[in-house]
Amino acid sequence: MKSDKPIVRNLIENCAAKGVEYIIISPGSRNAPLNISFNEDKRFKCISVPDERVAAFIALGIGQQTGKPALINCTSGTAALNYAPAIAEAFYQQVNLPVNIEHKNDEWFANRMISEAIEQTMNYGVLGPVHLNIPFREPLYGTEDYHGQPLPKITKTASVRSQLTNETIQELSENWNQSDRILILVGLLPNHHQLNEVLGKLTEIDKRVVVLTETTANLNHPNFCPAIDNVIETFDSPVETQAFKPDLLITIGHSIISKKIKVLLRPGIDDNQPFHRMTWHIGKEEFHLDTMQSLTHHIPASANDFFEQFIEYISPNSNDNYSKLWQNRNRQNEIGQEEFLELCEWSDIKAFQGILEVLPKGTNLQMGNSSAVRYIQLFKQRIDVLY
Repeated sequence: MKSDKPIVRNLIENCAAKGVEYIIISPGSRNAPLNISFNEDKRFKCISVPDERVAAFIALGIGQQTGKPALINCTSGTAALNYAPAIAEAFYQQVNLPVNIEHKNDEWFANRMISEAIEQTMNYGVLGPVHLNIPFREPLYGTEDYHGQPLPKITKTASVRSQLTNETIQELSENWNQSDRILILVGLLPNHHQLNEVLGKLTEIDKRVVVLTETTANLNHPNFCPAIDNVIETFDSPVETQAFKPDLLITIGHSIISKKIKVLLRPGIDDNQPFHRMTWHIGKEEFHLDTMQSLTHHIPASANDFFEQFIEYISPNSNDNYSKLWQNRNRQNEIGQEEFLELCEWSDIKAFQGILEVLPKGTNLQMGNSSAVRYIQLFKQRIDVLY
């Protein structure tokens, strides 16, 4: 038996059809219709977490590990505000639903809003949380057996890959092939094996390419350079610093944490023009993400789709001067860091080293803002941990 409120059934069926599996419930009275129905449906894995703050972070971790949205369900009033710490930095959309479904138009509108909300988390533009506000009136604990009744209409969204025009591909490939030093900087991203592979392949076929990865990029390849701040800290003169700067800068992902890379790649106070000729940002954002204040091209596509298409137009180049510069300095830095940590007395950085070494395989590490995430950035990412 499930809730007798039709809107709850529509939500249940939409969630099941679109692959939602985990429901994190913070018990309450006003959300009882949802609790009853989700618990009675074997298609869902329900987890009860009384504290909404904790519930939101558990759902965040599940979403990161599974690649699917997890539903968090709480009562009315200020309870939903306790979700804020886990979703404050994400893009979100607020959707309100009708109190009662009394007409076909009400049912159509509710189904459209539910479907749109779920799809927003997975397929449209920037992925992230959405808010469904479902206003229930008493009685709250009524049930109904829907066995044999037709299912609500479910709208499916086809998977569409971004395709660039031949004219755009031609322009971008010319810019790429005319560059001697190509730097790809990757910020916050979910774990993405395909992107890891295609960027790794890129560094192998074109030796001009350097890929710098922040810890939160969740990318690992022998040719990538992690621990960006450690490398930049070794630059000891303006002339040397200039040698590490690119001709073509490409950014992927969100939230670049490293302050040092921003100082390195942004135009100086007295500079009229950036040092590099071109800056591309690849991502589905509707706005222009111009972290380095030098954007020339916004490419509205997923990075994986773009490079899988673009790699065919690249003229392979064996000039590895630029990549060797970064790789050699990165290896020297790793050796120096190991020697320092062996002699280092007990301190913050020593504590972070110990924690990172004992994390179980498969851990999803949630880092706090400010100092915590910056300490983690000083260490090479573990392949078996998600950040």
